[in-house]
Amino acid sequence: MTIWKWTVVPTDEQKILVPRGAKFLCCQLQFNMPTLWALVDPATEKVNRTVYTIGTGNYCELPTNAQYLGTYQIQDGRLVFHVFIGEDEL
Repeated sequence: MTIWKWTVVPTDEQKILVPRGAKFLCCQLQFNMPTLWALVDPATEKVNRTVYTIGTGNYCELPTNAQYLGTYQIQDGRLVFHVFIGEDEL
């Protein structure tokens, strides 16, 4: 097992390719970029996961199985986003 990271953008939904069964740890800013970290087995097949980024006060419809990863702020706290990850996709 090893820890991998992915940089994401503040958009409602985006797909990232990850090893199946990745255990997501958190989302924080690194060098002012929202970044996800997960514990992975690099030898497993890769699957898509959906990252949901929701701004405070914005309407959202999340899958019931979405996992909360964290909250980050940009522009000196004027914009606050909450990040969730969906289940493995085929």
